[in-house]
Amino acid sequence: MTQEPKSRPRFLVPLAIIAASLALRFIPAWIAPFTMLHFMSLGFAPILGLLGILIWWTFARRVSWRDRLLGVGAGILALVLVVLVADKSLIFALMSEAIPLALLLLGIALLLTRSWDWKKRRWLLASCVAIGLLPWTAFRVTGQRGDLGFEVLPRWGKTAEAHFLDARRASGTADSAHREKGSLVGVPSTWPGFRGPSRDGIVRGVTFATDWQANPPRERWRHAVGPAWSSFAVAGGLAFTQEQRGEDEVVVAYALDDGREVWVHASKERFEEPQGGPGPRATPAYDDGRIYALGANGTLTGLDAATGEKLWSRSLQEDVKAPLPPWGFSSSPLVAGRAVIVFAGAAGNQGLVAYDRDTGDQLWTAGQGMLSYGSPMPARIGGVPQVLILSDFGIEAFKPEDGTPLWQHEWLMPQMPRLTMPLLLADERTVMLPTGFGRGTRSIAVQASNGTFSSATNWESLAFKPYFNDAVCHKDHCYGFDGNIFACIDAQTGRRSWKGGRYGNGQVVLLADMDTLLVISDEGEVVLVAADPSGLREIARIKALQGKTWNHPVVADGVLLVRNAEETACYEVSARR
Repeated sequence: MTQEPKSRPRFLVPLAIIAASLALRFIPAWIAPFTMLHFMSLGFAPILGLLGILIWWTFARRVSWRDRLLGVGAGILALVLVVLVADKSLIFALMSEAIPLALLLLGIALLLTRSWDWKKRRWLLASCVAIGLLPWTAFRVTGQRGDLGFEVLPRWGKTAEAHFLDARRASGTADSAHREKGSLVGVPSTWPGFRGPSRDGIVRGVTFATDWQANPPRERWRHAVGPAWSSFAVAGGLAFTQEQRGEDEVVVAYALDDGREVWVHASKERFEEPQGGPGPRATPAYDDGRIYALGANGTLTGLDAATGEKLWSRSLQEDVKAPLPPWGFSSSPLVAGRAVIVFAGAAGNQGLVAYDRDTGDQLWTAGQGMLSYGSPMPARIGGVPQVLILSDFGIEAFKPEDGTPLWQHEWLMPQMPRLTMPLLLADERTVMLPTGFGRGTRSIAVQASNGTFSSATNWESLAFKPYFNDAVCHKDHCYGFDGNIFACIDAQTGRRSWKGGRYGNGQVVLLADMDTLLVISDEGEVVLVAADPSGLREIARIKALQGKTWNHPVVADGVLLVRNAEETACYEVSARR
C-alpha cells in the first residue's frame, strides 16, 4: 500500500477543476458586477475549487494511499493553521483571494513540471499551495475597495487612523466635549445634512468658474481626520461631521474659515468591519441650533450645535431591539417638524423610529423595512409632506408628525439591503427606486385623490444599477453610477442615454443652475461633467484627496467640502463662470 505507483498521476482533471474555479471566481466580476452572482462567486467558487482538488486527490488511483492521505491531511492542516494564525479581518480575503492564488500556482506548476519525477514534483506542488496561503498571515485587511478587492496592511504596520491619533497626541491636542460658548438657534443652513436640504444631491442658487486650468478652486485648508463615511452638515460658519478616534466615536465641528476644530463630542463606542473599516457611516443633521448624529452602533445623540454639549441620547438597540447590521447603522437623521427620524430596521413595524427633537422621547415607529443602508427622505407628493424610506421591502411613505402610513410600493429583496436613496422627479409624483445587486431601477407613479395615495409601475430597467452610489435627476434625465461606470438614463423611459465615465465607485451632486455635475471619484478626484443627455463631456478635474473616497461632497457657503476616511479639504469656488 505504501509503494509508489508505477505510472504518473493524470492531471487533466485537477487542471479542469482549477480552470473552472478561477473562471467562476473572476468572470462574474466582468459580466455581472455587483450582482448576487458576483458576490457569491467571491467565496463559493474558491471553496468549490479547493474541495474539488481534495476530492480528486483522495480518489486518484495512480497516487499511493500514503501520498493521498498525506496530501489531504497536509492540505487541510495548512488551511486550518492559516485560518487560526491569520488576522480575523483576513478570513474572507483568504477565501476570495488567497485560495484562488494557491490554485493558480498549483495549476501553473502542474503544467510546467509534466516531465518531472513524481517525488520532486509532489514537494513542488505542496510548496505552491504554501506560497499561495502562508504569506497572507503577515497581513490584515483594512477595508475593501469599491470593486470588492481588499486593502491590506502588514500586521505590524500602522493604519491611517493610528498615524492620525499619534499626531494628535504629539501635538498635545485632546478631544473636549465643548470649547466655545454661544448659540446657533435661529441660524439657517444652506446644507443641513445628508445630500442637502431635500436629500436629493441638488445644489441650487450656486454658480462658479469651471475653467479650472485658468481659475482652479483655491485650497483653503486641509487636515487629517478619523475614519468614517460621513459627509458634512454646514451652518453658522461650521462644518459638522463624524469620525472614529480610537475607542471614541466623535461628532466634530470644524470652522469653515480655517479648518480649526471648534468642538468635539466623544462617546466610548467603536464599530469596525472588514469591508468598510472602522467608524460611523451616517452624516449629522443640523436644525435650528442643534445637531443630531447617529453612530454606527445605533446611538442617536442630540447636541448643541454651537458648543457640542450633549442634550440627549437614545439607543436603537435598546429602544426597539434593532439588530446591529453587519455594516453598522448608517441612517442619517432627518429632522421633520419636531421629529428626528432614523431607519432602525427593527421587527414589528419599527423600520423607522422618530424621536422628539427637544427631549429625545420616542414619538412613533412605522415601516416594514428591515434592511437598508439608506436614510429617510423628505418629499411633498400631492401637496402632502411625507417621509420616504427605501429598503428591502420596497418604498414606504409616512406622515412625519405621527408615522401614519400614506402609501407603499412593494418590491421585495429578501435578506438583501437597498443601499441608495430614492429619486423624486420634478413633477413630484414620479419616484425612482435605484437598486443594486443587478436588480436595476424601477420608476413608479404616485397618485393622490381625496387624501388617498396609490402607486403603479411606469417602467423597470436594467440600464441603471447603482451599487451604493446615489444618483441625481435633472431635466428628465438621471445621472449616476451603473455599477462602477458613470451613466445617464432617460427618466421617462428608463433607456440609457450614455455610459462611460470611469470614476470608480464615487458620488455625485448636481449644480442645477450650471447644468453641471460634480463627481468625486473613489480615488479622490473631483470632476465637473456636463449634465447633458447627448453624451459624456468632462469640463474640468482636480486631485482633491488621497485614498479611498466614498463620502458625499458638499457645495455650500462658497466652498467645496470633501473628505474620506483619512483626510478632509475645503476649496473656495469662485462666483465667476
